[in-house]
Formats: sequence, C-alpha cells, structure tokens
Amino acid sequence: DEIYSELTYGKKHVSIASISGMKERSAVINGFSKAYSMTGWRLGYVAAPSRIMEQIVKVHQYDVTCAPS
Repeated sequence: DEIYSELTYGKKHVSIASISGMKERSAVINGFSKAYSMTGWRLGYVAAPSRIMEQIVKVHQYDVTCAPS
C-alpha cells in the first residue's frame, strides 16, 4: 500500500517492488486521494504480476459498491 508515498519527510520513498526480487511477488496499491487532495474521488489502482491480479479480480468483481445517483 503506497497511498502515502508522496507524503514522506526527510527521506525518499522506496517502493517494495523496486527491491531486487520483490517485483515478481508484490502488488503495488496506490491512489490519488491523499497526495492530491481528491478525497471524494476514491480513485486508485493496483499493479501486480498477472497471477496475483487474477486473484484480486476474483474478489474485486463482487466487492465494489457505489451509492445510487
């Protein structure tokens, strides 16, 4: 979860996926709400190897809710 990656103080943020050997077994989860003051938008993303994304999609397709307009 890298939602606070733009809000670090004193040191540069290091993504877990940038560490040798971790990209193939990590999911990077991020969004725009915190760093860009887009709190109402709930806009985010996941970047991961396809084998991990397949499992995420299985859960996501039944777990997304929206308020009626």
